[in-house]
Amino acid sequence: MTQRNRSGPLLALALYLLTSFLYFGRRVAANPSGSYIGFSGDPISFMWMLKWWPFAIAHHLDPFVNERIWSSLPVSLAWASSILGPALLAAGITTAFGPVVSFNVVMWAAPALSAWTAYLLCVHVTKARVPSLVAGYLYGFSSYELGHMLGHPNLVLIFLVPLAVYVLLLYGEGRLSTTTFVALFALILVAQFTFFVEIFAMDTAFGVAAAVLGCAFADRTTRRAILAAAPAVVSAYAVALLLLSPYLYRFADRSLSVAIDFPHSADLLNLVVPMPPTWVGGRAFASLSGRFTGNVFENGAYLGVPLLLACVLFIAGGWRRPVTRVLAACAALVLVASLGPTLRVAGRPVAPLPWALILHVPLVNQALPARFPMFLSLITALMVAAWLSRPGPAAWLRWTVAGAAVLSVLPNPAFPLWTTDLHTPEFFSAGLYRRAFAPSETVLIIPYGLTGQSLLWQAQSDMYFRMPGYIVRIPPKFVEQWPIAEPLLSTDPRPSVARHLAPLRDFRRYYQIRSVVVTSDEFERAWAPVLSAAEGPPKKIGGVFLYQHAP
Repeated sequence: MTQRNRSGPLLALALYLLTSFLYFGRRVAANPSGSYIGFSGDPISFMWMLKWWPFAIAHHLDPFVNERIWSSLPVSLAWASSILGPALLAAGITTAFGPVVSFNVVMWAAPALSAWTAYLLCVHVTKARVPSLVAGYLYGFSSYELGHMLGHPNLVLIFLVPLAVYVLLLYGEGRLSTTTFVALFALILVAQFTFFVEIFAMDTAFGVAAAVLGCAFADRTTRRAILAAAPAVVSAYAVALLLLSPYLYRFADRSLSVAIDFPHSADLLNLVVPMPPTWVGGRAFASLSGRFTGNVFENGAYLGVPLLLACVLFIAGGWRRPVTRVLAACAALVLVASLGPTLRVAGRPVAPLPWALILHVPLVNQALPARFPMFLSLITALMVAAWLSRPGPAAWLRWTVAGAAVLSVLPNPAFPLWTTDLHTPEFFSAGLYRRAFAPSETVLIIPYGLTGQSLLWQAQSDMYFRMPGYIVRIPPKFVEQWPIAEPLLSTDPRPSVARHLAPLRDFRRYYQIRSVVVTSDEFERAWAPVLSAAEGPPKKIGGVFLYQHAP
């Protein structure tokens, strides 16, 4: 291998990392521990996860059963988006710089790594670097990725998907021994499972579907290669599941799992209508994209007219090739699955779709069809790489269309939700809580749950105190059990002393809560009548209001 061949992948990775930094990393570079990539309460939950796994392992705790966030009530984290793999990989950063910095590093690296592994796959298939560089970008910085860059590290860490395909191709070409392939593929499967179980399941389901379509549309040689690789793939899964057996043991207990009430699905118009995070057209079409089901996170099916045109021209120009037919069939399958149980156009239901037939199948009903476009972005990236590297006239036209495809998915730099500033009271940042609480004391912090940042403060305190609940997992019938939960989770509770005093007293008595910390002036005005009636006036310490009674 020449020096140029060796340096090509490294240069591609550096370029993708720089691109991701310019898009996302630079926004938090000045204050990486005081701001984070994304918005809403989801990133706070993942920051807590980045801290929890190394903490639990270091303190010889069962990492799957957590009593820190649900005091006195063990909560299984197996079904949560617990990002075990990223937490272990980033443990050194978390320990040295804290979970906020660790979260930002993971989010910054995720799209670059995804683009890079797609580049490696495309280079292997096409032997063309520049077309593969474009294709890698289209996968790693797709609209699916941009949407989940708003706070879902478990869904943007998708670099293992093209890597798995790459390893499969190497084995099919005889460049890996069976032992080496089984070991590498099992390692990829274990890593993907610990990154996010849902993507592991999606990989498996669509992998099987792709193999079936390959046998149906490919030539006899390819069909034989697929069938010959099947025993090794099954062996890799067996090894992976054996290694994952402790996790699977916990995973089998679904007593605390929560079914998804409505499977967010892609809107057909989302293929050509961008969301607000997209620079070209995102703002102009905001009124139309606002009709799509789901939210700004879960509408990542946008490909854009130029990319769709490139795929159509690729298919039309190479339909006789088996690989073209296989890619087209896989794209069609993923697209139909992404639309979910009902075809929706601009938010309006039009017709039932095949997904409705399997909607009630156990485990399948936990999948969100709106996340399937991740596979569509990889398939279309492969199509673009092959199309650009195809010899023949009108190369300028192909590159013009590809350039327009890249332009159409650029992120909107003016989108206001790329980053969020943290506001940590001195009470937590300066460690004043250690004077107010005993170690492992259960503390109620208002704003509560996803309406505040208490989970992050607990993580930054090295799990010093416990909390009576947080929406990482929701115990069955929690809201019905505790009437106080609804006003606690409200962003503007305005409680009545007569209505909420007794429920709050019962809640505190059950969880043995001596201390209540209110961190917002707005919430203090709302809750002061209730808390003062039980405790008297609060102490103002380090920017918080502390209500306490004798143990």
